[in-house]
Amino acid sequence: MNSFTLGSVTASISRDPVRPLAADTSLFQQTGLDSAGNRYVTDRSGLSTRPVSLIFPHISGAELESLKTFLTVTVAGSRFPFTWTDNLGGAHDMRLTSWRWIQVTPAWYRVELNMEETV
Repeated sequence: MNSFTLGSVTASISRDPVRPLAADTSLFQQTGLDSAGNRYVTDRSGLSTRPVSLIFPHISGAELESLKTFLTVTVAGSRFPFTWTDNLGGAHDMRLTSWRWIQVTPAWYRVELNMEETV
């Protein structure tokens, strides 16, 4: 069971995703420009992100509606971070970057989620 949670709101998907490997991890550093136009680092934060792509090939219409409400209303697209709990019980702090769904049969849908995990 995969679940997406923010506060007391949860959307769940009963099937396991097809999960491509994450690409690279990037360190978030805030930079600025001095008066001569040279770039410098103002914050050497330990915060880094890792892109994660999840593909759910077959989810039900009820699961899709629950996920759509969660992503569009609860987390407001990429506005709020949320917790994704994978099928092994691991919790991941995520932020949505993009998503799409398509109908593959009259009763099933394919959902693709692109997120960034804070590591």
